[in-house]
Amino acid sequence: MKTAEKPSILFYNFGAKFGGAEIVLLKYLEKPSQYFDFKVLLNEQGTFYDELIKSGISVEVIGTQADLFYAVRRGDSLSLNLFKLIPAVIQLFYRVVRYFKKNNFDLVVSNTYKSHIILGLAAKFFKVKAVWRFHDIVQREYTFNQFSWFNIKLMKYLVSSITKILSVSQAVTDSFLDFGFDPAKFAVVHNGLDTIKGRSNDGSRNLNQLNIGWIGQFAAWKGIEEFIRLCKALIDQKDNIQPDFQFVIAGSALFGNESYEKQIEEMVEGSYKATFTFLGHVSDSDAFYQRIDIYFHTSIAPDPFPTTVLEAGSRGLLVFASELGGAREIVNDDVTGFLINMRDENTTLKKTIEVLNNFEKHRGKGAKLQARINDELSLVQYRAHFEAEILKAIQAS
Repeated sequence: MKTAEKPSILFYNFGAKFGGAEIVLLKYLEKPSQYFDFKVLLNEQGTFYDELIKSGISVEVIGTQADLFYAVRRGDSLSLNLFKLIPAVIQLFYRVVRYFKKNNFDLVVSNTYKSHIILGLAAKFFKVKAVWRFHDIVQREYTFNQFSWFNIKLMKYLVSSITKILSVSQAVTDSFLDFGFDPAKFAVVHNGLDTIKGRSNDGSRNLNQLNIGWIGQFAAWKGIEEFIRLCKALIDQKDNIQPDFQFVIAGSALFGNESYEKQIEEMVEGSYKATFTFLGHVSDSDAFYQRIDIYFHTSIAPDPFPTTVLEAGSRGLLVFASELGGAREIVNDDVTGFLINMRDENTTLKKTIEVLNNFEKHRGKGAKLQARINDELSLVQYRAHFEAEILKAIQAS
């Protein structure tokens, strides 16, 4: 008897830059599925493409002048600049749709905002079976990270043709519901990571010298400016803090925004410089986490489900995380870490000083967070939940 072929899934990621959405997708793809075969489609080559190739994952690139579209942001409304892109948009759309139809996938899963819109149009007009894997909070009020009304209306127009929206957190789902989307379209599938033996587990640390870390893209909404102001305030309060401390910052600005990166580094002037280490972009994030004892996640706009909080927590580090967005679904305040509001500088400063002065008392929260990730947010659980929802989408009429 001939064995039935597995369903075929295409994961569509518009760009090839290696960010949080790409990290968690790669973690899933690194292990073959017993339920279906999969392939990845990109519109350009880049670091994500390189990682997929390195991991032996089937990937194809449709070159469609993807760089032109990076000037278009989800906060943009209709403008002359967008109209100028219409010929390129039409070419991109039809080349991608032709690829979908030619390969006859059982399901296409988009992973980034631009790929959601392209796939949504393909589902609407060409009956491509589609799922959105949504990593973004839909918001209007945060200038740094907002969606235009045009983009929200476009998604509402397309969503009727989407089989399911798999959001990375309840915070993401709630943001859609606030704009009147149908709750039946959504399922929450939290990302997951394996726990890793980290610096906090080896018993070799000098608790009189604590390293406080920040990693991420240098962008205003990530709270990098607020973090540096907090660090400088801690240095000013050094006489009231028992252990010595250093700050380790990893990351860089997006291409074309180097002036902001320089502006950030110039915030650390004079005598403050001796307490800071700027690592720049790091390709091996584990090397960064191995250097630190305390991790700060400092977003000042809602962060959907911060990968860095999972990464730090999976290593047993003590975590301070922004209370805005999905971090609340990872960290239980004062139990597995601390939730903070970086706009409330005085409260955050006082809490940080108290923790530094009582690090031995609080360090166990990192182990509790690591255990929670292992029990509820592991890679195994993420993969099982994700595949269950994918199979439901394939079987849906």
